[in-house]
Amino acid sequence: MTSAEFVQQLKKDIQAFPKIRIKHPFLKAVCAGTATMDQIRAWAIQDYQFRAAVPRIVMLRYLACTDPEIARKLWGVVEEETRGLDTGSAGHNELAIRFAESIGLTRQELENAELRPSTAAHLYYVELMRWGMASSNNTT
Repeated sequence: MTSAEFVQQLKKDIQAFPKIRIKHPFLKAVCAGTATMDQIRAWAIQDYQFRAAVPRIVMLRYLACTDPEIARKLWGVVEEETRGLDTGSAGHNELAIRFAESIGLTRQELENAELRPSTAAHLYYVELMRWGMASSNNTT
């Protein structure tokens, strides 16, 4: 896929899912073709850091779930995240590594990167949600 095709596909995906954060400056820059490779690499590193945590988070939700139907769906998410069974590709973390390597990053750079405050906050918020503590009324 060429960079122009990538941008076109991204724009198509954004239009198909209008609720995503299309006003974010990074996404706007990617869509406009003005994001630098350094910006894309920085995003890929932080995205990897988040994706590395997702299987554990979903598995913990699965283990705590008492509804069999929802538990099956959560198990499907775990399977897709870790092995790509629904899509027939690879686990999402592996796909993130492949993407990062294709733009010049190494696995070591991904694994040894420090979390940016926004990534750490995102992961912290997900943990709060998992424990039922992420409400607008919660002040602790």
